[in-house]
Amino acid sequence: MSTSSFKLPLSRVNLHVPPPRTGGSALSAKFAIANHYNSVGGQTFMVILDTGSTDLWVVSSECTEDDCKSVPSYNETTSLFKTNTPFRLNYLMGSVTGEVAFETIMLGNYRISSQVFALANRTIGLYLSDTGHSGILGLAFDSQASIRLTTGQPLIKSLASHLPEESRYFAVGLSRSESGSSFTIGELDPVYANFTEEFTWSDVYVNPGQGQAYDFWKVPLKGISINGTFLEPLTESKVVDSPTPIAVLDTGTTLMLGPTIDVQYFWRTVGESRQNSNGQWQVLCNRGMVVKIVLGGNGIESEYVMHPGDVNWMDGGKEEDASGKWCIGGIQANDDVNSGDWLLGDIFLRNVYTVHKLETPTSPPQLGLLSTVNIEQALSEFWEERGEGRFPPA
Repeated sequence: MSTSSFKLPLSRVNLHVPPPRTGGSALSAKFAIANHYNSVGGQTFMVILDTGSTDLWVVSSECTEDDCKSVPSYNETTSLFKTNTPFRLNYLMGSVTGEVAFETIMLGNYRISSQVFALANRTIGLYLSDTGHSGILGLAFDSQASIRLTTGQPLIKSLASHLPEESRYFAVGLSRSESGSSFTIGELDPVYANFTEEFTWSDVYVNPGQGQAYDFWKVPLKGISINGTFLEPLTESKVVDSPTPIAVLDTGTTLMLGPTIDVQYFWRTVGESRQNSNGQWQVLCNRGMVVKIVLGGNGIESEYVMHPGDVNWMDGGKEEDASGKWCIGGIQANDDVNSGDWLLGDIFLRNVYTVHKLETPTSPPQLGLLSTVNIEQALSEFWEERGEGRFPPA
C-alpha cells in the first residue's frame, strides 16, 4: 500500500419509502460514505457515493426545505469563497439548486485547499431526511459536471492528480450486510481482492461521435440469462452506432433499470410475477432464479451472476394476498434513462467488486469487474430465508 492511497468506510443507509414507478430514484442508494476524517470546512457530513454524477455538493444552512432541516448542514467558515455562480443539477429523479463555492476539503489522507463544490439551498425529491445524508460525492467524468471546468475540477480529479499513474483508480465493494462495504482510492481492499490481474477489464465505452468525451462508467451489455437461457433479442441500443445495449454502472441508483420491453420480457419469462398499481414488477417471494449479466468490451466479456435475493428483492417491501407473498423485482422498467440503455445500480453492484481506472496519458479509462457471488451458497441462503419455492422454466 502506498501512503498516497486510502480506504473509507461505506455504511448502508436504508430507505423507508417505496421506490416509485421508475424503479427507484437515482438517489435512492443503499450506501453512503460516513467517516469522521472527511470534512468540508472542518465540518463532517455523510454523503452518497455516486458514480452516476460528477459534482460534490452539501446542504447549506440557508436551505429552508423541510428535507434539509433534518440533516447536518454546512455553516460558512472563513475559508469559504462564494462565486455567486448558480448551481443546478437534475437527477433521474429529483434535483438540487444552489451556489458554486470553494472550501477546504478533507478526504482520507488529503487536505485539498480551495476545492470547488456546491452549496445546496434547495432540494427536491432526494429524500435527504429519510437517508440522513447531507449531499452527494459524484465520481463520473468531467463532461457531466454541472460546475464548469473553467471554474474548478471535480474532487476525484483533484485527488487523482496527486496519485502515481498506476494508482489512479477507485474501487467499490458493496456488502449485502449492514457493514463490510468498501471504498478505496489508489489501492484494492484485500477483503475483496489482492491483485488487479484477478479482474476482467474493459475500456469505458465512448460514443464514436464523441471522440474521447467520456461521460459515465459505461460498458457493453452482451446478454441476460435466466437459468442458462438467454433473453434474445434485447432492445436495440439508443446509443448511436452501438451494436449492443450499453450499461451504466451507477452506485447512485438502487435497482437495475432497463427498457420496458426487455423488463416485461424478463419477468414474463420468470413467471409468477405481476405489475402492481404503481407499475412496479413484483414476483412471488419464494421464486428463485439464477440470473447472469454478460458484460464486456474489446472482445473480452464475462458473466456475472446475481444473488437471487437481489433479483427477488424482499428489502424493497412485500405484499401478501390470497395468491401469496409478493416481493419487489430488483429489475424494473425505465425508458427515461438517457445515459445509456441500462442502469446497473446497487442491486447488481453488490454482486461484483468494481475498479474504476481513471484516464491517464498512456491509458483510457477502464472498468475492472470481479464476481463476488458463490451461486450455490447464494441459492442455499435464498431458500433458507424464503422457504420452499420453484425455479422458472428454462
